[in-house]
Amino acid sequence: MMSEAQLEKYRDAFEAFDDDGKGSIDPKSLLTKMGLPSSGLHSLLRELDFRNDGVIDFVEFVTMMEMRKRLIEEDDLRSAFEVFDMKRLGSIGKEELLLVLTELHEPVDEGTV
Repeated sequence: MMSEAQLEKYRDAFEAFDDDGKGSIDPKSLLTKMGLPSSGLHSLLRELDFRNDGVIDFVEFVTMMEMRKRLIEEDDLRSAFEVFDMKRLGSIGKEELLLVLTELHEPVDEGTV
């Protein structure tokens, strides 16, 4: 569940994009302000504009931010996993785990792994 503090951050960000203060964001303006090409406009609307009204409201904006956050977290996890998966087998062997932990100066007992 999202904290009040996180929701407030999203509200502040939303208001920064809501140029006219009407409670919605023009998708083209959103892309421009985020430095994204306008060619992504149709894709953005298809993914986020649940009400099909041509604008992004606060709920849709929060959904976008949470999706983006999850993608970043997944990418970070994937990158961390790849550090350990040196043989690129899709799994982490005991030897790989011990090697990386040793390189990171993490005290580890081979019997623990």
